[in-house]
Amino acid sequence: MGFCYLAGHLTCRMRDRRLLVVVTLILLAGCTGGSVTGGSAAIDDRVDRDCDGRLSSFTLDVSLSYSDSADVFSETDAVLRVEAVNSGSKTTVRTVDDLPPGGVEGRIDLTGSDFPSTGEFRLQVVVVDKDLLGAERLGGDSLGIVSVEPRGEDPAALAPTFDWSKPVKRGEAVTFVAADRSNSECTIVDYAWDFDGDGTAEQRGQRVNYTFESDGRHTVELTVENSRGIEKTVSRELVVVFDPDGDGVTSAFERARGLDPHDADTDDDLFTDGIDPAPTSLLFPTGLLQGALVVALYVGVLRIIEE
Repeated sequence: MGFCYLAGHLTCRMRDRRLLVVVTLILLAGCTGGSVTGGSAAIDDRVDRDCDGRLSSFTLDVSLSYSDSADVFSETDAVLRVEAVNSGSKTTVRTVDDLPPGGVEGRIDLTGSDFPSTGEFRLQVVVVDKDLLGAERLGGDSLGIVSVEPRGEDPAALAPTFDWSKPVKRGEAVTFVAADRSNSECTIVDYAWDFDGDGTAEQRGQRVNYTFESDGRHTVELTVENSRGIEKTVSRELVVVFDPDGDGVTSAFERARGLDPHDADTDDDLFTDGIDPAPTSLLFPTGLLQGALVVALYVGVLRIIEE
């Protein structure tokens, strides 16, 4: 009200009424105040992807009505400020200029990089009426305390993995166990296992049992989801074994190579299919060589016996 007093004092000193009117209008521009008359602001769309309680980004929903007293040179001079207070220090993290008369409604997106440091801040939005002679706080709304962190320190990637009991045999149950190697503090809420490659989970849980009905190569996919709704899929290939002839080669591989899954020595060269480099040939290169080795061994044994 100091300006109002000064205007009145000048009235007594000035004789030129026209000059008095002009000076009084300028000085009285800051005498009539305004105020926030209603509305509120709230924090929405909080993003805390690593579940550590600190936000990497969030949105302010602002809806405030106010009365402002623009000076004679401006019709829309109100300004919205988002202020953050930490340890007694106040920082303006966002300013919205030239607000429309009477009120403001909208959304303000903020990230951890908008703040001077990582930590807890008490947030408030205020409307300021900027006049020719200064700025007047019309009021605002308190948003409470938020904890923020830089975006780069908010890991979102999951790092799931899994293993199984070995060996994996056809027709026998095998146990699969999932693990999470990420730095996130989010809880894993779902483990979905796809064993047959059809895109549909056959089992759910961190530890499951499954029985393969066919041998050969199989791809197992595990999809995990955390409490923030983030998903990650990891896949691994395994070999399911079925070896009815006991030659050390699963029947799926034997069929693919033209071998007899029920005959340990398909070419009858005295070498089982599992160690025979050419298990379907009785001649070159392995059958003949192996036959010669057998003959040499037989002859050597006979000479030892004769001696």
